[in-house]
Amino acid sequence: MAKSTKARLEKTYHQLLKQHGLQLPDEPPDKRDIMAQLMTEAKQNADGHYLKALFSSDMLERFMRYDRLLQSVLDKASREIETDIKQSGLSSEDPVVFVGEFPIGEFNAGVKPVSGGALILFNTGLAMFLYAAVQILVWFMVSVARKQSKYSLEDIVSALTEQVLAYLRFPTRLTTFRSLPFQGGAEQLLGAVAMESCCKFVLTHEYAHVIAGHLTSPRIVIRTAVGDLELMAKRRQQELEADALAIQIMRKSLEREKLRGHTFAASLAAGPLIFFALDELVSRARKELFGTPKTSFHSHPPSSERSAFVRSLLKQNGGDRLLELGDIYVSWLSAMTEHVIRLIRLRQQL
Repeated sequence: MAKSTKARLEKTYHQLLKQHGLQLPDEPPDKRDIMAQLMTEAKQNADGHYLKALFSSDMLERFMRYDRLLQSVLDKASREIETDIKQSGLSSEDPVVFVGEFPIGEFNAGVKPVSGGALILFNTGLAMFLYAAVQILVWFMVSVARKQSKYSLEDIVSALTEQVLAYLRFPTRLTTFRSLPFQGGAEQLLGAVAMESCCKFVLTHEYAHVIAGHLTSPRIVIRTAVGDLELMAKRRQQELEADALAIQIMRKSLEREKLRGHTFAASLAAGPLIFFALDELVSRARKELFGTPKTSFHSHPPSSERSAFVRSLLKQNGGDRLLELGDIYVSWLSAMTEHVIRLIRLRQQL
């Protein structure tokens, strides 16, 4: 996509934020890619040195203040997805889109058609929630495997519940979570890779809507915490079509990750499965808190159905071995979900 087109769409995005009383703070140009750079270095150096810098309290605090660091992560993912789309032969040109953050109030992203293209709006706080939730899960899995942990199951459930409640109760901003009950390089690396994989699938799914021609679909007006927002409506069949196309786009990334090693490919494939499992957890928690698993996209297939569909597609691409890591994540997360819901019910009674 031409830089002028991207700049025009970015300007439209900032106008949208302004219309809803939101604004991203300015970030010096030389810092725009700092998170993407550190993420790359963290993947390449698993000795904990870069991880200490990437996940220091100062870096996390900046990341959680709704600043340009998250935008850098989204920009990086967008570039990779657009490269995969070209290499897959699905489109000879880059989709005319800009990806940014917006409090749409959904455990998802949405597509807003605009003049000459589209905005993909990634829900505020979702990336940080994914990181925190997956990090807790990874830490627990690793500690159980090593048969050594100074924290009980109750500690882990409480930490995960805290992240879910913070995400649901503060829809317009990234919240400052309490310190998570763990430290360590390997666990942080696994959590970062899993979070990035989740985010990338969410964005790839929305890109798939665009290149599949769904922008001509009817519009839907959703009510957000910062006012009404018009987005592209998503019919049930379009959702499954976008999931299938997203996995087709991801094939190129899977091929590249396999060259780096099986663990990297398995981590990428785990992203969609983790996302759907967390979506189920958040939906159930929302129902406990507010009486309904609210969503503006009523035609969305259930997360369980989408997960099974996407899993079957991934299996066709890499067999059961590619799914082993994702299945482990989902198995542990399913067990944690029941504990979290019970704790939420208990807190509701107090």
